[in-house]
Amino acid sequence: MIHPNGSIELRRLLDMVYSKDYDVWYESYEETHSKLPSRTKITTKSALVQAISDEYDKKGSIVYDITDNYRNSHPLPGETKEDICSEAGNSHFRWEFAGKNNYAIFNCSYLGEPPEHIPLELVQFYDDFNSSCFQLGSWERDKEGYEFHSCGSRMFECIPKKDLKKIWEGLKKANQFLNARWQYEEED
Repeated sequence: MIHPNGSIELRRLLDMVYSKDYDVWYESYEETHSKLPSRTKITTKSALVQAISDEYDKKGSIVYDITDNYRNSHPLPGETKEDICSEAGNSHFRWEFAGKNNYAIFNCSYLGEPPEHIPLELVQFYDDFNSSCFQLGSWERDKEGYEFHSCGSRMFECIPKKDLKKIWEGLKKANQFLNARWQYEEED
């Protein structure tokens, strides 16, 4: 079981209650006949609100764990997982690495109108692969193809040395994918 450390956002905890990727439980501190804590699965917003109130009153705590659905969707520690399709007109790229931190390469997201050709970005997650993330670098498209640009020195400040080798492997795969995609885009 993974225990929240007090810094998890309530909105994220509610998302976890409704997600197939997590099981969220309330463990009561009240004595039971069993040596195991009394544990109740939280499945609704009202149950979560009650559990938060009880935790605040020091009657118990909220705990959660990842499910098999999460484990099947994302890499285990030290592993990578990729979903890469280079078919003309139907291409997509997603690469994930679970190192000391969790990283992914996928399409850039945009608040406004996205460009005609959406580039990829390398991000680092604050926690698991469903948590918030920040960009470490991205590719820009010009008349010669796609080129990777780091966000300042984030690549070397945020990625531990032991994770860099795998990150470079992901960057190489992304470059190969983008080179093939650029050639297809230029043929049109």
